[in-house]
Amino acid sequence: MPRGIGPSGRNGVGLLGILLAIGGALLDFYSGYQILAQSAMTTNDMGTMVTQYTPSALAWGAGIIALGGVLLISALAMGISFRIRRMKASGALMILFGVVMLLIGVSMYWGITPMMQGTALSAPGMLVVGALMIFNGASMRRPRTTMQRF
Repeated sequence: MPRGIGPSGRNGVGLLGILLAIGGALLDFYSGYQILAQSAMTTNDMGTMVTQYTPSALAWGAGIIALGGVLLISALAMGISFRIRRMKASGALMILFGVVMLLIGVSMYWGITPMMQGTALSAPGMLVVGALMIFNGASMRRPRTTMQRF
């Protein structure tokens, strides 16, 4: 039976998981920044622009940026333990992150999150990255003998 093309014979799903986590983190940082930057400017009674965050925008922006930080830390952890046989735990974590990314993407698409200009890129990006994370996490959880056949 031939070995896979990736390290440890895993067909590169571990490396793909690291790249998806980094890409998802970058997308989260961008989306959170856009929410915070665009919701900060409001007008007061005199018609002048002031910087004031609404609680909803602050919660969404900070939460999405925090998710990006967690994704980046998990990508580093997966990179450090890449050759260690912890693919099932990493796969479960990847599935969890994918579900969260899908939920955020759907929330952006439906307009539940505060409005931002980058929604045209962020919502579909979150949906695609979330779906790929779920697929990759499910692939990482397969037994090793199954992975070698692909």
